[in-house]
Amino acid sequence: MMHYQLSMRYLLTLSLVAPAVLGLLVNAAPTPNHVQPGDILKAKPKHFDPRPPGAGSVGQHPVVVLTAPDKHGKVQVVVMSHKHPGNPATRPASSFGLPIDPVKGESTVNVENTFKVHTNRLKGKDAQNMMEPSHLEALKKEILHTSRKHTKKLSSRSLQLKRRQ
Repeated sequence: MMHYQLSMRYLLTLSLVAPAVLGLLVNAAPTPNHVQPGDILKAKPKHFDPRPPGAGSVGQHPVVVLTAPDKHGKVQVVVMSHKHPGNPATRPASSFGLPIDPVKGESTVNVENTFKVHTNRLKGKDAQNMMEPSHLEALKKEILHTSRKHTKKLSSRSLQLKRRQ
């Protein structure tokens, strides 16, 4: 009888604790099927592809997911920060309906460089942290516009270098 009571107590405890533990594990990192364009998550720059210079000791930064996961579980993201390395083209986060940090103030969105990151490296999935579809489209258009302008600038520089030689 004592053995039966211990087994029942163990099963009852396990049935109460297991769902909570599994819930924590599931919410810790979004699965590829749960990451969607427009999600506002966090990631460490050392996990970005391509890896930015000096990214080794930098903590998590907010990122906006631009694409659905590819077959390898990677998504294209754009970074929000108060200080972007390399001084890329940026726009105020509020111009895309993104939240303003009450302590640090408004951050900016890097509209010049996008990065790939595996969904296992993304943190902070919350239904409230998602861009409005119209804001996401505006962000994508701005990135495309800026990348075209940046490409033209690089092309004209390379042409000038070739002419000088």
